[in-house]
Amino acid sequence: MRPNGIAIDHEDNIYTTEFQGNQVRKLTPDGELLLEWGKTGDSNGEFNAPTGIAIGPEGNIFVAESGNHRVQQFSPDGEWLASFGSPGIGPGQFGSAMVLAVDVDGLVYVTDWST
Repeated sequence: MRPNGIAIDHEDNIYTTEFQGNQVRKLTPDGELLLEWGKTGDSNGEFNAPTGIAIGPEGNIFVAESGNHRVQQFSPDGEWLASFGSPGIGPGQFGSAMVLAVDVDGLVYVTDWST
C-alpha cells in the first residue's frame, strides 16, 4: 500500500487513496481492511491518480483525481454516486485536481495543482 490521501469518517473508519494503485481503501480504526474499490480507467468508479479524499456531512466519500481532472462521489460502501469536473482552466475544470475538503453544508473545495 502506498496511500496518498486520508480521511476519517464519524465511526473512525479510515479511507485512503492509492495514487499508483488507483483504488480507495476503507479500514477499521485498527487497520483491518473493510473494503476497496476502483481500478485504472476513466469511467465512473475508475481512477487515474486519485489524490485527495474527504468525507461529506452525510457520510459520502469524495475523491479528487489528478489524472482524470475530476472529483467523484461515492457512498460509504463504495457505490459511485456522481462526478464533476473536466480538463481545463475554466469554471468546473481542473488541470490537476489534488486536495479537497467538504464543509458542513456539503460544499466541496478542491485545489488545482496546475493552475
